[in-house]
Amino acid sequence: MKVKNWAWDSASKFLSQIEDDLISLKITKSEAFTKMQDSNEMLSLEGINSKSDAEEWVDNIHFQYNLLETPRITNSVEVVIDNMKETKLENLLWGDNNE
Repeated sequence: MKVKNWAWDSASKFLSQIEDDLISLKITKSEAFTKMQDSNEMLSLEGINSKSDAEEWVDNIHFQYNLLETPRITNSVEVVIDNMKETKLENLLWGDNNE
């Protein structure tokens, strides 16, 4: 019984962390599914026995907290600014300045 309780606590903590990360927008739905699929946690102890159950669980969090799925930002702010500087410089050098 101790092992089952330990596994149940571990699964609960794992799902709680995923929920927190979803709510704070640290991860996307897809990333949540991947984490759940790749985990060794006994998610069945929390009623998640299939991919469909996992999708329903994540969807319920999105519905409960009125979350919108947003695309992951791939570039840092610094990269975006550097690209803007390069574009502005190129426009100045090549005469494409539309200002």
